[in-house]
Amino acid sequence: MEKQFKLDLVKDNQRDIIQGLYGEIDSVIENYNSALTTSLKEQEEKLLNHYKAELYKAKKELASLAEKQNESELKKRSEEKQEQLKLEKEKVLQESLQFTNKFNEFKQNLEQVQHLRYLP
Repeated sequence: MEKQFKLDLVKDNQRDIIQGLYGEIDSVIENYNSALTTSLKEQEEKLLNHYKAELYKAKKELASLAEKQNESELKKRSEEKQEQLKLEKEKVLQESLQFTNKFNEFKQNLEQVQHLRYLP
């Protein structure tokens, strides 16, 4: 029986050692888990902030490009309108020149008729 008692004491000691080591391992795992969770949350926050910043830049660039496109379209319409007005101006000048020529021709004819009328 004494041998059995010593064996039980050795088993109890080993059990206590194992339980102590298990407790230490469990504590290390809990600390590691806590540190890992904290680190992951920090990284997630950094990633989210970076994503938001990049999204803001992209939105800003898109707005800038849209504004440039609007300016470009406005400039194009303005140039088209200027070209149209230039063509209209040339047309009016051409019609005016034709009118002036017809007027001068009519005036010459009228002067000839008046001159003939007053001849003896």
